[in-house]
Amino acid sequence: MKINFREEMRKIFSGDPSAKVVWQPRIEHWFNMSQKRGTLPEQFQNGTVYDVYESLDASIRYPPSWAPVNNVYDSSIRYTSEETPESIVQAWKTPLGEVRRVDCKTIDSFLTREYPLNNLDDLRVVQYIVEGTQYKADIESYIADQEGFSGRAVPTALVPRVNLMRIFIEYCGFEEGIYFLHDCPEEIRGLVRVIDQADLRYCRELLKVPAEFINYGDNIHCDMLPPPLLKEYVMPSYHQRNEIFHAVGKFTYSHWDGDVRTILPYARETGMDGIEAITFKPMGDATFEMVERYMGADLVLVDGICATSFLPNVSKEEFDREVRELIERLHPHLVLGISDEAPPDSEFYKLERVSEIVEEYNRADS
Repeated sequence: MKINFREEMRKIFSGDPSAKVVWQPRIEHWFNMSQKRGTLPEQFQNGTVYDVYESLDASIRYPPSWAPVNNVYDSSIRYTSEETPESIVQAWKTPLGEVRRVDCKTIDSFLTREYPLNNLDDLRVVQYIVEGTQYKADIESYIADQEGFSGRAVPTALVPRVNLMRIFIEYCGFEEGIYFLHDCPEEIRGLVRVIDQADLRYCRELLKVPAEFINYGDNIHCDMLPPPLLKEYVMPSYHQRNEIFHAVGKFTYSHWDGDVRTILPYARETGMDGIEAITFKPMGDATFEMVERYMGADLVLVDGICATSFLPNVSKEEFDREVRELIERLHPHLVLGISDEAPPDSEFYKLERVSEIVEEYNRADS
């Protein structure tokens, strides 16, 4: 049954009980790895990942231009990026000094070997760079992407990781970040303020792009961001961002793809319209009961099917039960997807099976 994905997404995020089930998996990693391994299903071996979306009659969450805002550095900042078969080295030279980040490539991703923030001198340089960054939206590319996918791509755009998660993941690593928080709290608060101000510039520039759904790519795990840190550092940023987007009728959701047992009780306080990638037991620590209790009809769950359920050790019967229970308990406050991506060893028939189940539910509701 063909549905209008954009219209149904609007209904879901608006709390309309007549919304159809939207199937919106993230399958890019599975496709890329299967292509490298030579294990793609035969019908897609000469195709693209978008042919798979078409075959599944599934919505595309992130088209190529889903991060449509580019950094524009002040003239006093010199940025370079050098890529070799083994690594990517980024460097920033400023009047206060130089920092760099080194990412070593793996077969399917990368591993950070050197972070730009290692001491207080680096912190001042990083702060200078953040303060000296403006933003420019690539509106034409975004519109072209949306038009090119004939309504299958829902107009979604990315906002970078929120302050502390950016510091932990991009600037200094989690362990070093905790030491900074303990040893230099005022300096970290200063950096957070600068990041938040830069993010507001980013968000206002993003308003120029016709995206209706705004994803905060935070990658939050409650053991990295426990409630005290969430409340002190992240909540104010969420509220500022949401105020900007909600004022013009856009919907927001954040990516919480780790354990959430201690922070899910604060989900409503974030002011979000939804949470993406919450992972249920046995892969994560969430349960349907927790989501019903702490999100209920106030927030949309984006995703929900455990990534590990697509692996061969989970039977078809177990898989069917999980998908059906997820839909029956959480729809229409649900955008059905994978928490958070289909793994490389996924059984393709399970992706097809979700499409069949979704078709069944949507026909029954017609």
